[in-house]
Amino acid sequence: WRMVVQWMCGSSDEQDWLLNDGQLLIAILRSRNNDLMKAFTLAKHFSLYREVQRWPIRIDPDGCRGAVRSRASEILPGRDAEGRGVVMIVGNKLDLVVRPVEAYIHATHFLLEQLVLADFAVQDNGVTVVLDLE
Repeated sequence: WRMVVQWMCGSSDEQDWLLNDGQLLIAILRSRNNDLMKAFTLAKHFSLYREVQRWPIRIDPDGCRGAVRSRASEILPGRDAEGRGVVMIVGNKLDLVVRPVEAYIHATHFLLEQLVLADFAVQDNGVTVVLDLE
């Protein structure tokens, strides 16, 4: 992994998390069946997305606490029929007067991150996102 990262990365900041966040790296590798190149591609895309959003690699729970407490998105207990974890987004709990839609998106990403990092089955099988727009 170290050789792949050093060969393919330009910035030392990017190399730093790719080499040092073991829990996240294991999740990424497992999600790509331990294929280093596929895992590296996913890690690069993940890193770029977080950079564009101006979010840290790991989302700070304090930064999205209010949106998480609103339960506009939540991790459901159990799994779907394919063994995937399930996150539900409930449209009628999005109160755009209280907070912007970006806060809810941030909170949903935080919940997805927590689910993926905590559960090997989710790393192997993935996540289903259910949108309840009623």
